[in-house]
Amino acid sequence: MKGYQLSDDNERNVWCIRGGNQDWLGHYLFLTEDVVALDEACMPDLSQLRQTRAMYKAVYRPQNTHLDAQQAGQYVAHLFKFVNDIKRGDLVVYPATLEAEKKVYIGEVRSDYFYVDCCYRHRRRVDWHKKGFPKAGFSSAAFGQARFNPVKKYAGEFTAKWESR
Repeated sequence: MKGYQLSDDNERNVWCIRGGNQDWLGHYLFLTEDVVALDEACMPDLSQLRQTRAMYKAVYRPQNTHLDAQQAGQYVAHLFKFVNDIKRGDLVVYPATLEAEKKVYIGEVRSDYFYVDCCYRHRRRVDWHKKGFPKAGFSSAAFGQARFNPVKKYAGEFTAKWESR
């Protein structure tokens, strides 16, 4: 699935990512380690798998029998997109959901996928706009994205902020 296309010559996708179930930990990790990350502890280093959704599903599903097929498929899709669809130069949007934090962070992806053997194992390096932008500066509908998905309809709001930094 593709994100927002800037032009025929200069394609830059915009992706929305959340901090996960332990948002305070994701928030801290994203902004101090300069990464975006997914915390699927049951999944091994995804760069070592054959890069097909079927392979990801074959590894993910037996570890997560508590999820129905649709839920498992959504997690597999997130992981697959994180490893295979996001590219260096794409923008990531992280709308902080911590009570005290009313900002939106936008960053540019600077690395390919890599794996670390600790929390939030699946990562990519990001150059963040460190100050963030007030959430009030964006339409509320712009944040209707799921956990990790390309932004299409509202991508222009995020790219304009990034380019104005």
